[in-house]
Amino acid sequence: MPTQYDDDLVSRYFWKIQVLAVRALEGENVKAEAKTIVAKALEEFDTLSTTNSSNNRSALKHKLKYMASITHSSQPAQKEALEYAASLIPEDPASRNNK
Repeated sequence: MPTQYDDDLVSRYFWKIQVLAVRALEGENVKAEAKTIVAKALEEFDTLSTTNSSNNRSALKHKLKYMASITHSSQPAQKEALEYAASLIPEDPASRNNK
């Protein structure tokens, strides 16, 4: 994980996605909302943060992947939601696309 990133900003979006993942456990399709949250996070990483936006993207992606990796096997919908959100985060801002 990058050493310098905006922890407050990254954590804010991490927890928003965590809430979505819990809703996925209840059977909700959260993909559209995940796209919206990730798009907003990427925008703020590029415009509001005083730290390197690439580091912020990498930190959020790492946290989501890690949380997915430790999610219990009895909660596949939660794991899938976290993995999906992580997959929406490009390493390079120029490579954004609609997944």
